[in-house]
Amino acid sequence: FIVGANKTDHHYANVNVEDFEPVAVLDLCQVKEGDICPKCGAKLTFDHGIEVGNLFKLGTKYSESMDLMYTDENNALRPVWMGSYGIGLERCMAAIVEQHHDEHGIMWPDEVAPFKVCIVPVQVKDAVQLDTANALYDYCRENKYDVLLDDRKERAGVKFKDMELIGIPHRITVGRGAAEGMVEWADRDKEGKEEISIEEAKSRIDAIFR
Repeated sequence: FIVGANKTDHHYANVNVEDFEPVAVLDLCQVKEGDICPKCGAKLTFDHGIEVGNLFKLGTKYSESMDLMYTDENNALRPVWMGSYGIGLERCMAAIVEQHHDEHGIMWPDEVAPFKVCIVPVQVKDAVQLDTANALYDYCRENKYDVLLDDRKERAGVKFKDMELIGIPHRITVGRGAAEGMVEWADRDKEGKEEISIEEAKSRIDAIFR
C-alpha cells in the first residue's frame, strides 16, 4: 500500500498489512438504489434534498491562531471553543422556489414574496384605467402596504407574463371595467380570475397585509 505519513506532502510506500494494526476491515463500495441496508435490511432509496443551513464545530483551531482565550475556574487561560452556525438566505430562496413554481415561473408564498400584490393597468394611455390604478396604489402607500405598480408602456400580456415569472402572489388588473368601478383579481397559485369592485379589492388587500 501507499499510506499517509501524518505530514503534509509525505507518504509511506511499500506498506504491508503486517506493518500496522488495522482498526477495522471493511468491504466498501458506492451504494446504488435498491442495495440492502446493512443495519435494517431494507432496500435503499434515493431522494432529493437541499442544504439550507449548516453548522461547523471549529474547535480551537482559529481561537489559538488569533490568541482568543478565556480564563477557566482555575484562573488559567484556555482557547475558546468555536462554532459556526448559519442559514443561507439564497439557499432558502432556492428551496422555496423548488417547492413553489409552475411552468410560468415562481409562485412565492405571501410570507416571503418581494411584493404580495401587483397592480397592472392594461392601457396606461387610458386616463380612467391609469387613474384607477394610481388611486389603488396611493391607497396602499397611505396604509404602508408595499405593492408593485406595473405602469410600463408594454402590452398587457407582457406585463402578465412578467408578474407570473417573478411570482407575485396576487394581481389586480385594471382594464375596461374601471369605468364601472370594477377590476380583475387573480391569485398566482389558482386558476381563473374574478371581477370585483374596487372597494372589494381594497378589502382583500387589507386582509392580506393585516
